[in-house]
Parts: sequence; C-alpha cells; structure tokens
Amino acid sequence: MFYVLSGFLVTGILIRECEGNERVGARFRAIGRFFARRLFRLQPSYLLFLALYALIVVKQQGALSWPVLLLPVSNWFRGPYITWHIKTLHVEETYYVVVSLCAFMLRRRLRTLLWWLLIAAPLGRIALFVMGKLGSTVAFWWLDRYLPVEAFAIGGLLALNLGRVRALAPVQAMIRKPTASFVLAMSALLVCAGLRDVKPFSYLLLFTWPLLFSLLSAVMIVSGLEARSFFASEWMRRVGLASYSLYLFQQFVFGPWREVYGTAFSWPLWFASLGGLILLLPLWYGFAERPLTDLGADWFPRTARKLPSTGTAVAETVLAGRASA
Repeated sequence: MFYVLSGFLVTGILIRECEGNERVGARFRAIGRFFARRLFRLQPSYLLFLALYALIVVKQQGALSWPVLLLPVSNWFRGPYITWHIKTLHVEETYYVVVSLCAFMLRRRLRTLLWWLLIAAPLGRIALFVMGKLGSTVAFWWLDRYLPVEAFAIGGLLALNLGRVRALAPVQAMIRKPTASFVLAMSALLVCAGLRDVKPFSYLLLFTWPLLFSLLSAVMIVSGLEARSFFASEWMRRVGLASYSLYLFQQFVFGPWREVYGTAFSWPLWFASLGGLILLLPLWYGFAERPLTDLGADWFPRTARKLPSTGTAVAETVLAGRASA
C-alpha cells in the first residue's frame, strides 16, 4: 500500500506540475521544486538516522557504505537488519527520479507507459523465476531485488484516471460505503498475506500477490478518499509526518538488539532506549520535521492550477495542497 499510495500521490503531483507548464524551462523548474520539497520533507530525519547509524552500527561487519546510503541505492545491497526498512525508502526515491523524468519528457504518454509497466512487471518476475529454476543464480539475484513496479503503476494509473475509475458501477457501489470497503479490502489483503506460505494457495499467489496487493491497496485509497473529514484533515497530515520519524528510528528499539548494538540484551538499556524514543521523537517532530516540511512547502510551492474536474475534491486537496504526505 505504501508503494501504491506513493505512485498515486507522486504521479498525480508531477503530472499536474508538468501539464500546468508547457515550456520546457517551466517544467524543469516545477520538477526542481518537487525535489526541493522532498529534501525538506525526507532528508532532515534521514540525516539524523545516519548520524545514529554512524555512532552505533557503521563499524559492524557488513555495514553499508556511505555512498550506498546517500545516493540512495541500498536496495541493491545486503546490509545489517537496521537498514532493511531504509531499502523501502530508497525504492520509493528511485520511483521519484524515474517518474520525474517520464513526466518531464513523456508527460502525454505516461499513461501508456504505466500500462506497459503493469503488463511487463509480472511477466518479468515470472521469467526471472523460471530462469532461476533452470539454474541461473544471476536471475535469482535480480528477482531478490525486483522493484514493485506493479504497485507504482497501479497508483500512477489511479491518479491519472481517478474520474473514470469512480464512474465505474462497482466502484460507485463501493464508495457508497467507504468505511466498509476500506475494512474489507484491508482484511482481504491480510488474509492473502497469511496464505502466501500455505499450500496450495502459495502456488496461486507466487506471481500474483504483488498485483493483488496493489489492487486491494487501490480500493483502500479510493474508499479512503471518500471519508473526507478524516483522511483530508490536518490531524491525518500530522500523523503522516510524525510516522516517518517513527518509521526511521523504531529499529533502534525494536530491532534485534545484538545485531544493532553488538552487545547482549539489557532490560535497563532497552527501557532507556524506549524512553528516549518516546521523549525525543515528539520534540524532533515539533521543532525540526514539521517546521522544515512547512518551510519547504512555502519556499517551493506547487503550481497553482486547478485539477481537471474528473477528480474528487479530496484528490484536489491531496494533490494540490501543501501537505507533503
């Protein structure tokens, strides 16, 4: 769902920025403002994480190098457990770069490109799996690092076709009861996740689970957009901002202790780490993360242009507002 939501938001924002600027220079500046907002949003907390990583983990065997962490390309390398969740962030930032280039150069053909990616991604995953079974270690290496292309493609296509999607009869029935649709889609996603390792369901889900998870996530997004008082609120925006800090730093407390710190587990030290996390994260959010995010939105605003009427009012709020979810 994280990748589908990123595809939905980022694709919608960038296409809106580029379609609002016909001149090449204006499109280039619009994409530059997008990355500047991302820097203000993501990098302060990430730099703090890297500082803690340097103090605690970087001397351990197998630690990722600084170029890998800063570029960012950690999803192509193995590293200590504490950096596993960083791979998710780096995959998302890879999509930022790719979709920015596509929006800049192929803005009127991006919809076609996303459809092709949606078709090619499962076929590529199947081809690599078959090659691996035939003895290719390189194929399994690529399969282990295969990007969740389906998720980004479905999110992007949803952003570009939101009005058409909402006009479909099944979707109209779904959004009449958005809360029930959201809960049912999430429940189905969790059930499928549990069945991935249970035969014979594991055979059925071997290649289809990324597509299935992405479609269920799209249902959750569309139904969630209908609950306007909740999902478009300032409170939800603050939860989104604060969750990024928690996402980065929770591994220092809830990760495998010996692997992170290189020492035997200690209850007093664990409670001290937990207390530090509880006390410091709100301070970091209040005095650094949120002010810097707002500052980036003020200094590098989005193009002031109304979205096409095919979208919902909430989509306009999400895509055109200053929130940097």
